[in-house]
Amino acid sequence: MKSSTPKRYEKLLGQGHDISPFAELCAGLQTTRECPPIFTIKKKGGKNRKLGDILPFVKGLRLSARLIYILRDKLKDHKVEVNWGHIEDDSQRLCSPECDIIIHSGGVADRWNGHNHHSVMDFLFIKREAVRAIISCKSVINAIDDDFAKVVKKDFKIKNTFLFAEAVEEAKYKSLFKKAKAAGYKGLWPLYRIDANGANVKNPQDYLDFLYELKKVL
Repeated sequence: MKSSTPKRYEKLLGQGHDISPFAELCAGLQTTRECPPIFTIKKKGGKNRKLGDILPFVKGLRLSARLIYILRDKLKDHKVEVNWGHIEDDSQRLCSPECDIIIHSGGVADRWNGHNHHSVMDFLFIKREAVRAIISCKSVINAIDDDFAKVVKKDFKIKNTFLFAEAVEEAKYKSLFKKAKAAGYKGLWPLYRIDANGANVKNPQDYLDFLYELKKVL
């Protein structure tokens, strides 16, 4: 699935850019959000009990992991690596808050459980000076985390922090985008928007704009 590329994007993205990985990710995550594997056990004389809900952390990890795979392919010509981990500042002996996605040029200070390609977990500690950008991932976003972008900018000198969400309500998008910018993020981009009727709407322009803004800082 290719989308016609607006003129202003062509220099960085080329013509007819392939956005199918985003569309495929969108379809997969929508299914889990709308039809989670939850069932209710009815208890006599007590409250009903729900089983099978997926932990919010796991939902977020699935989004960020899939986005990492997409970006490793999309950014392969930029001589960068894309990983999950902490930023390490040797001079202050500090570790950043957890970063869902770190785009960096080398600078791996340590790796946890990353012994081979079959590892269950691959969590990296990246030296601050090697970091090119960070992406914070959220599920359905209704508010902006004001602290994250400010902390990584003040304490770790990271200026390029992006906010990527699985979904956002269409009616709230413009307001949340402005709040994200005010909090120090480069902007807010969703996989899909939820319209006034509760329908999920994919906007290919969001994917193109996200990639364009990201490539501009690399």
